[in-house]
Amino acid sequence: MKMGDNWYVHAPWAQLVCCTEIPEDKLVKFMAISNEVLDE
Repeated sequence: MKMGDNWYVHAPWAQLVCCTEIPEDKLVKFMAISNEVLDE
């Protein structure tokens, strides 16, 4: 499944999430932190 050339730029955690089971609360926090870093 190809999401587009910018997929890894916008979601560097996507591949990790796809092949790793993470509790949802930790995943949400991790995504929020990632988004904050990308916004800076």
